[in-house]
Amino acid sequence: MKTTPYKYLVAAIEKKQKEITKIVEKQFGKNTFPKVTVSYTLNSSRTLGTHKYLYLTDQHSINLNPKLLNELKDTYIDDVFVHELAHAAVTKYYGVFNSRGQKIKPHGKEFKYFCRMFGVSGKATTNIASNSKALKERKRKVYRHIYNCKCMDHTLSTTLHNKIQRGAGYYTCKHCKSKLVYKRSKKAA
Repeated sequence: MKTTPYKYLVAAIEKKQKEITKIVEKQFGKNTFPKVTVSYTLNSSRTLGTHKYLYLTDQHSINLNPKLLNELKDTYIDDVFVHELAHAAVTKYYGVFNSRGQKIKPHGKEFKYFCRMFGVSGKATTNIASNSKALKERKRKVYRHIYNCKCMDHTLSTTLHNKIQRGAGYYTCKHCKSKLVYKRSKKAA
């Protein structure tokens, strides 16, 4: 089921974006903050928000998790959305490489500068969603995959299972040295 954010939260995001634009333009001049497109299609239990910069078209896009936005509301906007806007500002004003030709670190000093300007933490991670119902609901769908060899059964994660299924690798038993063969999958408790 596709989740959409509440209309008043979309309006709050637009308002926050205007506030941040005013802060930056006061520092750097009018019409200098990048136009940022916001979408609400992120469905991850690990990533709270993403910023992407398309170099060829000079476009910035931020993708947010609508379930977390609906659940955490202003906290999500103030922490996650503003964090992603700081990434857009870094790309706009510093580019991708520093004066020494080194790639700018995603959460380096340039990023922290904008975070201070916007009044948010410059940390790469946050615990605002640690008690989120939306993330707990998503994390419950964990499967374990049973493989066997000549001597016993082995339990593999979905990541390793998918790697084997697409032919990108195989695994052998440490004891009998035979190749693991898929048996079945089960939902983890």
